[in-house]
Amino acid sequence: MSQFDALRLIVLLMVAGLVFPGFLYALKRLNASKRLRNLALWLGIALIIAFLYQFSGVGS
Repeated sequence: MSQFDALRLIVLLMVAGLVFPGFLYALKRLNASKRLRNLALWLGIALIIAFLYQFSGVGS
């Protein structure tokens, strides 16, 4: 793993540490059906952002 990849991993973990508690709080406030729909929506958004990031050449 190169230094650039290690720094990318560290930043990813830091962002996840900032976003994850708020995400869990938002999930606790919803009932089961809305929770599942909301989770699928956020995973879809994350997947689209990951594909755009991967194929746009920003990371390379």
